[in-house]
Amino acid sequence: MRIAPLALLALLGCATGPAPRPLETIERTVGVGDGPIVILLHGYGSVPETFLGLADRTDLPPGTRLVFPRAPDPVTVTAPAPQPTGAPQGWMWWPLPRDLQRISRERLPGQDDARARVRALVDRLAHEMPGRSIVLGGFSQGAMVSLDVALHDPIPLAGLVLMSGTMIDEQGTLARLDAHRGLRVYMSHGTHDPVLRYDEDVRLRDAMQEHGLDVSFTSFPGVHQVTEQVSMEVAAFIRRCAGSR
Repeated sequence: MRIAPLALLALLGCATGPAPRPLETIERTVGVGDGPIVILLHGYGSVPETFLGLADRTDLPPGTRLVFPRAPDPVTVTAPAPQPTGAPQGWMWWPLPRDLQRISRERLPGQDDARARVRALVDRLAHEMPGRSIVLGGFSQGAMVSLDVALHDPIPLAGLVLMSGTMIDEQGTLARLDAHRGLRVYMSHGTHDPVLRYDEDVRLRDAMQEHGLDVSFTSFPGVHQVTEQVSMEVAAFIRRCAGSR
């Protein structure tokens, strides 16, 4: 059976589905130059503004383009006064399960959609600023999404930043690591983190190193946070990645 060209296009459109809605972003350029593109994803229940302090650093490569996307879905809670019921409590990339150990065991609803949205953002920035190094990363749930994007898609990343993250979809993650040998990764985690277990992130680090990824790992005696030491090391990592073009 012969299909008319217009009908074929319609069928292809149905097969691939609609393009993901673009993410809202906060973007800053540090100085003048052709520095790297740095995309940082915030954590669950947070906002992209948490990363704005990075734009004030003087130790980033000139012309670094900082991009902080807002996660697509609001987090709402029912809380006692004076906080109104249903008030937004930041944003999330996908709903967290009550049992956080599920994150390492299985793929969760919303993970594929979040990955597609971030991938579309990376593609847009790479098209607008061709030839620049790209560093992708995030904190907590933002680190999980960044890892998911980096491992699923053939994006030519110069570096990956995972702050206070954790192992996700272990079977799928381990199956994809070999394809990313040599990828530079910076990781940090507090040894007393009450939200995402320190030892789970150590397990992720060990797996990446065993599969040939170039991993730098910083542990600190703190909780679920980004310390000044981590901020300084992220800036140094960005400089290292910018020099790899």
